[in-house]
Amino acid sequence: MKTQSNTKINKTFVLTLALLLICTLNLKAQWTAQSVGMDYYDFNSVYFVNADTGYVVGVDYYNEVGLVFKTTDGGTNWVQLGFDSTGIELKSVYFINADTGYIVGNNWDSESGNIFKTTDGGTTWVEQSYGALNLYLFSAYFLNADTGFAVGCNFDEENYILTDYILKTTDGGLHWTTKTNGLSCYYNSVYFIDANTGYAIGSNENGAGVVMKTIDGGENWISKNTGISGSLNSVYFLNADTGYTVGFDDYSYSGIIYKTVNGGNYWILQKTVEEAYFYDVDFPDANIGYAVGSDDYGNGLILKTKDGGVNWIKQNSGNSYDLMSVDFIDTNIGYTVGYELTVLKTTNGGETEPTEPWGKIGTKWTYWIPQTEGNYKLLPF
Repeated sequence: MKTQSNTKINKTFVLTLALLLICTLNLKAQWTAQSVGMDYYDFNSVYFVNADTGYVVGVDYYNEVGLVFKTTDGGTNWVQLGFDSTGIELKSVYFINADTGYIVGNNWDSESGNIFKTTDGGTTWVEQSYGALNLYLFSAYFLNADTGFAVGCNFDEENYILTDYILKTTDGGLHWTTKTNGLSCYYNSVYFIDANTGYAIGSNENGAGVVMKTIDGGENWISKNTGISGSLNSVYFLNADTGYTVGFDDYSYSGIIYKTVNGGNYWILQKTVEEAYFYDVDFPDANIGYAVGSDDYGNGLILKTKDGGVNWIKQNSGNSYDLMSVDFIDTNIGYTVGYELTVLKTTNGGETEPTEPWGKIGTKWTYWIPQTEGNYKLLPF
């Protein structure tokens, strides 16, 4: 008589067990909303200095002023920081330490970019002068207290000419040098691995992705677009070889995630999501990473990988607005922000977990205890 193998029986049992468990678990939300300001605020960027202290920046479109909020208790409470930001949309925030940080944004009236610096944890902000007129700035990155970069573009509306621009300071923002590669493009994001090696990414006037790399501290930049299709919004590097960039492909109308393992010489398409957009990417370690954005209906979209981008799993954001920025303090604690007052926090890497420590598998009660990354060990009783 032919009998089933133990392997097949075990597989059937495990599958049945999993299905029954899913049916009886009450699951806790992966991300929880933080209470910040009024519902007509849009947030563009989030940055945490440590587990307690963080900043979000954006714009109040109703009153046409830029916004800066700070928390010192891990997002439980947020306080608005005041400075003269009338007519300015704040796009990116970056802190070097607990006291010193920078914000870049753009003034609607003067049609020019702004750089602000604080040396007292956001209590006061001083605008930095960079000399160039009519630049739009979208991202900033600092290597240390002295050396930093800001990127964007110049747009000549009269002649409809778009020109890329990269700014650099070596004295903590007192002076900035401006550089263009003569490209008809804008940069959305800048990231440096060390004092010499960095990347600026964005899109050209036709919506195609642009990746520029420097190996001499920003003196010269070379194109590293090989393999890229689509406009790019954010870039993040783990080391000299491995990096990620995310954006949107007009041709396939899909959100895109790319990875390089050879310092940007070639980019591999890792993930596409139809009718979606990705605006930011962050990796708290070599394997775990997050990409945030929105679907075609404007609902918040969060994808997570645990294997260096081989697989990306959608998480439940519980949010119906675009997510523009993400920042993780470690593999468990992270924040993402976006439109319509959105500030979300997770303390377990965005993983689901049961709201009760017990439940039924079929007709038998089972107790589960948390392991790592949202996995649970089953103990019958």
